[in-house]
Amino acid sequence: MGASVAAGLLDERPTTAGLLLLHNTGGSDEAAVRAGLPVQLHIADPDEYQSAAEVARWEHAMTSAGAMVQLFRYPGAGHLFTDPGTPGHDDQAAALAWQRSLRFLGSLRSLRPRSGKRAAAAPARRALTARCGWLDLIRKDNRIVWPARRENVRGDC
Repeated sequence: MGASVAAGLLDERPTTAGLLLLHNTGGSDEAAVRAGLPVQLHIADPDEYQSAAEVARWEHAMTSAGAMVQLFRYPGAGHLFTDPGTPGHDDQAAALAWQRSLRFLGSLRSLRPRSGKRAAAAPARRALTARCGWLDLIRKDNRIVWPARRENVRGDC
């Protein structure tokens, strides 16, 4: 669900700095993808909800639309492998996914305005990010908000 929300917001947020998806492609609409949009997907391999063929079609559609896609598969992990409250949780896969996600979000910092009038006039860029069912990592007002627990998740992006 969360991946679908983030992917669905691309069309109405053309200045999005990047798209980070966990556990699902969200059925991203390649028509809403602008050339050069950084996109990262972390998904179980195999995933019980999206076949390898579906993920390959998604990746092809996104790259054909001009997105810069990074796809990370986690062999043997369950669908919600980053969620310690689920049977599919995988500590090693989750740690690697969070490390890669933070590096990805950090790379988006180069897209933010630095200072001066130009910075004040520039729109705030946000990375639309999602974990299946929950909005997790939100870049807002040039900050990265990383909630420690589900109850702290801010979905007001």
